[in-house]
Amino acid sequence: MNKKAFYLAFILILYTSTFNACIEIEEYPEIPEISFKDFSMTLTTDILGNVVQKAKLTFHVVDGNGDIGLQDSDTIGVFSPDSIYYNDLFLTLFEKIDGEFVEKQLIVPHRYRIPYVEPQGQVKVLLADIQIAIDYTKGTFKSDTIMYSFYLYDRALNKSNVAETPELSIKELLSK
Repeated sequence: MNKKAFYLAFILILYTSTFNACIEIEEYPEIPEISFKDFSMTLTTDILGNVVQKAKLTFHVVDGNGDIGLQDSDTIGVFSPDSIYYNDLFLTLFEKIDGEFVEKQLIVPHRYRIPYVEPQGQVKVLLADIQIAIDYTKGTFKSDTIMYSFYLYDRALNKSNVAETPELSIKELLSK
């Protein structure tokens, strides 16, 4: 390598390392933060021919150390099936009855296990949209207006904030 090429390479490396050192890495809290993003609902038929209301809830999550989600093998200790932490996402359904939102008592509560995702690179921040599918048999709702509240736990058992959907009109959702 001649002297001119060496100096050019040195200056390029110096410039690149100086430029990269000036890039500020945004920091996020290790306690997950979630926010509502979207909700949709369609009518469909299941494999037995029953009419089903298929809903999809989408929310955004920010976690500073990226420890969201559970592996299939996370089933012992605090993640055992008899522990509250076996599931990491919890939804509560509300129906509007006589102008007031009342919690809908479900036979099977809305509890989910978010799949484990390994953060890549040195910065473990997780910024993601998560989508949950929810199926209801036709006739589940007494009201046309519903809403959800939801929260999650990360693997360090930090509880996120509680997020809510806006009021949702089932008739409007199904007409889209």
